Amino acid sequence: MKSSPHRPSIELLFKRGLGSAEIARRLQISSSTVRNVVAAIKKRGDASEVKKSGRPRSVNTRNTRAIIKKRIIRNDGLSLNRMASQLGIARSTVQSIVKNDLKLKSYKLRRGQYLSDKSKAMRLEKCRKLLQHFQVRRVSDVIWTDEKIFTIEPLPNRQNQRQLLSKDDSMSPKRRLAHNRLFPKSVMVWAGITATEVNEYVYLGRLLNHNNELEPELHRRRRAAWAAFNNIKNTTDALSCPRIRAQLFDSIVLPALTYGSEVWTFTQALSERVRVTHAALERRLVGISLSEQRQRNLHREDIRAQSEVRDPLLVIKKKKLGWAGHIMRRNDGRWTRLVQEWYPIGEKRPVGRPRMRWCDSLQKEISLFDGKNLETHWSTIAKDRMAWKAVIRDHIR
Repeated sequence: MKSSPHRPSIELLFKRGLGSAEIARRLQISSSTVRNVVAAIKKRGDASEVKKSGRPRSVNTRNTRAIIKKRIIRNDGLSLNRMASQLGIARSTVQSIVKNDLKLKSYKLRRGQYLSDKSKAMRLEKCRKLLQHFQVRRVSDVIWTDEKIFTIEPLPNRQNQRQLLSKDDSMSPKRRLAHNRLFPKSVMVWAGITATEVNEYVYLGRLLNHNNELEPELHRRRRAAWAAFNNIKNTTDALSCPRIRAQLFDSIVLPALTYGSEVWTFTQALSERVRVTHAALERRLVGISLSEQRQRNLHREDIRAQSEVRDPLLVIKKKKLGWAGHIMRRNDGRWTRLVQEWYPIGEKRPVGRPRMRWCDSLQKEISLFDGKNLETHWSTIAKDRMAWKAVIRDHIR
């Protein structure tokens, strides 16, 4: 505890013959402080502070006690070991402060019933309202649903989890209950998308629509790539090493442009759109405009030599071949493989040229032909991992 700064003034007034009450009134301080200083003057002849024996406190200080008290008020189930580790002091010191200074005691969580009769009645009423609401077919043609469970309160460790409470709070409602239940308290959020109300929606970062058109998704990928490039533009401008700049571009911008391309059904026109978008980003990376490129008569290979970035069409092709191999080597009955092997028996295609499917490009590029006759289908090659890796190496160079 700090000594009073009024010691010299008290000593001066006392030697002038003033009493303790008069000194306290003049200095506007506590009379007990004046009496303590006067007693020291009578005992030692002066009011100088006597050096205390022993080492002063450095851990169990007022500041440390205030921090521990504040944390316990915020969370009365806080572990003393964790608190000692966070404060960088011994666990025994924290225990001493909690027990002797804060006068707190550790109480075990009480056990109680989780589901009351009132809660059961409310749940039953909600179920009846839901059944009444869906008696009429309000939700039709549900094309996608998903649910997620969010844990609100985890299960307590009933053997070790305790609360730090004072003696007066030990029987108060503040004491929490460790509910007797099998699962933690949680909330399930369910969401569904119906075909009658939604024309297109985003699922796992991919824009889906009724006609399975890829054009809207390519617009989203283009915007995402430009947004990713603008985030690193200042960094790429400051880099002088083309190799490091290209690695940064390929690790941030290229994934944004080619996200989900494993399942894209590519035509020549769509491939050209991806190449044009990537070329614009590439010119921006090296600091050359389109008009400047035309004036200097630079080909895209010249820009590629300056940027040293990867070809987006080769990246997409490699991802597509890798995904095709994973699909055909699965034997767990997933829809991804069943759809590829399904053939509509007894059905005829409508008049006109059919739309290109995801597997058509693989059949055209990967399958082995003897003249016009199909010798080995791509799906047969993909079932052999080593043979499929050799195919990927031959096509990605």
